[in-house]
Amino acid sequence: FAMDWKDTVLWKSKKIPNPKGRFLADPFLISHKGSNFCFVEDYDFKLNRGLISVIEMSRDKISDPEIVLSEDFHLSYPYIFEYNGEKYMCPETHQAKEIRLYKSSEFPRKWELVKVLMSGVSAVDSNIFRLHGKWWMLTNIDTSKTGEHCSELHLFFSKDLLDDIWHPHPLNPIIFNSEIARNGGLIIENDNLYRVYQKQGWDNYGEGLGVSRIVKINEFEYQEDSIFEISPSFFDNIKGVHTYNYKNGLAVIDFSSIT
Repeated sequence: FAMDWKDTVLWKSKKIPNPKGRFLADPFLISHKGSNFCFVEDYDFKLNRGLISVIEMSRDKISDPEIVLSEDFHLSYPYIFEYNGEKYMCPETHQAKEIRLYKSSEFPRKWELVKVLMSGVSAVDSNIFRLHGKWWMLTNIDTSKTGEHCSELHLFFSKDLLDDIWHPHPLNPIIFNSEIARNGGLIIENDNLYRVYQKQGWDNYGEGLGVSRIVKINEFEYQEDSIFEISPSFFDNIKGVHTYNYKNGLAVIDFSSIT
């Protein structure tokens, strides 16, 4: 728990152990009826794909991860948000060549596919939010069709969350730089938007991360300014960190260990 997410003392964080034969990554937070819930990628080595699990968190207790969403393809990056009293999730589903939106029918355990926002696209790690009367989507697209999702950040906008048309921003890709393009979270604080980005290392996916404040976003412009970066040094024997999120005084971050 942290009063200010910009000054979180990460070495004081509580570690959540990986379940046997699995690993947890990509934590995202949402509150419900006074409780905090963390949704994560739950990668199963036997299945060779990720599922989505939820962990209930408080100062005194952290529950075991419980699987809440599974498909025949890999799932990760469970970006979650609330709108008009409904909770939505946009997990990474690039193996399906779709950007999918799920809605909770019984929170937090039941999720149903409500809309395929885009099809025929290899996209990962999508952030969706409402601003200036429009819906916006920041997503990493592999336009080269080489399986590389770290270099291009694309922006789309729509009148309605469930609209059939998401307009590409004229500056797409708004960022073409493997050092900062890939999403690693989104922190919304009052009227300010902060995009978490991954920093890739040599043969080390997700070696570090940074946080940029989005200072300009409209149908013709996009600008963000980096405000700080985080290296994998807050615990002993770790080599990477690539997702960071904060909500209601609770900060969550993932890390990979040196094996």
